[in-house]
Amino acid sequence: VFCISGRIPRSQLLEPPPHDFFSPSMVKAVVFFLCLLTSIGVCSVISPAKSPASSESGLIFSFFLACGPLLSSWFAEKKGIYSSCILTIFLTETSLLLTSSSENSAALAAGGAILALAAGSTAVIIPMLTFYLCGRTGYIQGLLPLLLCVPVSLLFSWPFRVMADH
Repeated sequence: VFCISGRIPRSQLLEPPPHDFFSPSMVKAVVFFLCLLTSIGVCSVISPAKSPASSESGLIFSFFLACGPLLSSWFAEKKGIYSSCILTIFLTETSLLLTSSSENSAALAAGGAILALAAGSTAVIIPMLTFYLCGRTGYIQGLLPLLLCVPVSLLFSWPFRVMADH
């Protein structure tokens, strides 16, 4: 087909990316995910310290962790990627509120479930936001800084884990 048409196919992967990787929008995305994932890490430290772990709570946490990507992708399809990011902030803050201010076991379980939704939704939001900001040509190069936010934010929340153990 290419020989008949006489045209060489244009490879989009060889084009320069549409955005600079150190643009203000990319820096804001990195700071956003650092703050969000650090909050999720801190909340994951608070929740088990206050409530005893059981097999049912692990099963519920796993179920909501699997439902997180479904919720965020559905919400991003309906409202857009930025609204999906705001939803993840709302879920994280609700989880922090429920786990830190309550001694009720039902509120702690609800906080853990909401935390699992927020943690699972980041698995969808990070690639979608990268594609939105960097496009098809800069996707791989833009995904790396956002994926590095995961281990860095876990390191930021590590002192809280040490404090919760003592």
